[in-house]
Amino acid sequence: VSLSQLDLKEFTLELSPNRLFIKEMDIDAFYVKAHVDVNKSMNFSKLVKAKEQRLKDNTPTQDVHLSEEEIFPVKIMQVNVKNGSAIFWDESLPIPFKTNIHDLNGKIYSISTSPDEISYIDLVGAIDEYGSTKLKGELKSANPKSFTDLAFNFRNLDLPAMSGYSASFAGYEIDDGKLFLNLKYDIKDSNLLGENSIIIKNIKLGKELDIEGGSLPLGFVIALLEDSDNIIEIDMPIRGNLDEPDFKYGELVWKTAGNLILKAVTSPFSFLGSLLGIDGDELEFAEFEGGSSIILPSEREKLDNIVKLMEQREKIILSIAGGYNQKIDKKALQKKKLIDLVVKQSGAKNEEEKINAMTIDLLEDVYEDARDDD
Repeated sequence: VSLSQLDLKEFTLELSPNRLFIKEMDIDAFYVKAHVDVNKSMNFSKLVKAKEQRLKDNTPTQDVHLSEEEIFPVKIMQVNVKNGSAIFWDESLPIPFKTNIHDLNGKIYSISTSPDEISYIDLVGAIDEYGSTKLKGELKSANPKSFTDLAFNFRNLDLPAMSGYSASFAGYEIDDGKLFLNLKYDIKDSNLLGENSIIIKNIKLGKELDIEGGSLPLGFVIALLEDSDNIIEIDMPIRGNLDEPDFKYGELVWKTAGNLILKAVTSPFSFLGSLLGIDGDELEFAEFEGGSSIILPSEREKLDNIVKLMEQREKIILSIAGGYNQKIDKKALQKKKLIDLVVKQSGAKNEEEKINAMTIDLLEDVYEDARDDD
């Protein structure tokens, strides 16, 4: 972490009672480098001794809880950010990922150690060559888990740069495409309600890679998700409690994405129907009257809805297979065969005669002819 210049405009420092108040702060050209090495260790973690090392050094490890009066009160009314930049570099992936955030500018209002003080953030910046990012919202800076309401927007990100994550998660590189993210995080009393809107444009998969557990059918999933303009829109809510011992945001995101892909692969009609506001489970089959191949009026609506799905998902090829019900169709076909036999033996010449052809006597004659015993 580094910065070029930090200016304080009108500040007050007091002791007994302790207090630091800064009216305005200018930060120029700050820089952050976050690096995850091949062993999945982040560089920031090396700033703090591991628990085992602290025990070896006889360093006290117990938590110290300070009362509100013992905390040194600090408040910064306004922070002006100019020319900020950051690099995130992840070498733990099958294909290393590296992105550069630059030209980060904006303001942060009311940073405070007071548990009731709310901070306001409004920052914009650029990502790599053509992407952009925006962070806007509010939170309690002293305790973000008690209250946070932040919106992150990422626009026009290059998807090939994300190949490391797609390779690790799904087993494919990405050759082309753009990514747009609208991420909204509401946290109240450690309960996270995340609303993620993901838009992917013109994605093209690259080569398939060998990964543990095998690759996912990503091409099929893309065909299901992509509309006629080669755009994929996904709403992916995230729910969780930050105080739970096993809470890990990254794992939660991948689990949600994995469930989405699993649903698309195992129940494609249901998945597509939910995207278009149609009961997809009804589209997996068409019902017929027993022994008949005539499409019922009620089933034509299903077929029309399938047409709508196919028109919006041009990459999908639909295969249709016939089926039958052993019990229902057999009985219906037997009944039809009997009726045809009765009409034939009756010698009926027109529809009216056919309707009245079924008589007890004629049925008894048919039965006598069909018997194979005495």
